[in-house]
Amino acid sequence: MLFEFKHVTKRKPVQTADSSMSGEPVLRDINFGINGKEPQLILGPSGSGKTTLLRLFNRLTDPDDGDILFHGKDIATYDVRSLRTRVGYVSQIPIMFDGTVLSNFQYAVQHMKNNMSDTPYFGDKCRELLRYLNVSDNILNRNAVDLSVGEKQRVALAAERLSSEIRSKRALIEARLSLGATSREAVSDIVASAVRAAMIPTINSLMTVGIVSLPGMMTGQILSGASPIIAVKYQIVVMYMIAASVMISSVLIVQRGYKQFFTEHHQFRE
Repeated sequence: MLFEFKHVTKRKPVQTADSSMSGEPVLRDINFGINGKEPQLILGPSGSGKTTLLRLFNRLTDPDDGDILFHGKDIATYDVRSLRTRVGYVSQIPIMFDGTVLSNFQYAVQHMKNNMSDTPYFGDKCRELLRYLNVSDNILNRNAVDLSVGEKQRVALAAERLSSEIRSKRALIEARLSLGATSREAVSDIVASAVRAAMIPTINSLMTVGIVSLPGMMTGQILSGASPIIAVKYQIVVMYMIAASVMISSVLIVQRGYKQFFTEHHQFRE
């Protein structure tokens, strides 16, 4: 079992008269397990504790009661920084740090050994990636907060999954390399997993269209007097266009991103 939650309770952090921190439970006696073999969807109204639950996975916050096990071991016994390289967290609206897109790239790798983020090589690799995506080199000098929410979500999801899985499966990847596989062949399954992760928000939105949510275009056409059938047909086309653009951009980003972990001789960068 990848994760197990056993009788987990998390309360609101309210300061009391005796200086203790307590409050009404946001999560009460939560019990479930995740095997890690398939995506999981958490549904609930606003304020029901979904974000609080997700923050528990890599110890951005800790439970007040109960135990959380990661690979059968109490999550509290793991070194926090080591845990977070294996368990990523991408918020609903990814946060871009102050500064340019390039400085955000540099921040993302600053804790890696010999990250080379201050060398011309790193900047050249970033520009090479952007040119491959048909994006102007000037984006490196743009303020990162100017990126659209969709761009932030897709890039953050794909990059987190790619980075965490390559690090956690290093021994397996090196075994494949030792048997003659190229770096691309050695991480092919990880690349596919990263693309699937980037597609999850789009797929989830497709699942709820017309049932939980009514997109703006379809609603506007119906309110203006158009036939609901015609409005639905147009909305389906738009949704598939969005899904296709997300898939293409995710594939391109991940296909270029994995190369940053290897040398030209198909060796791990130290």
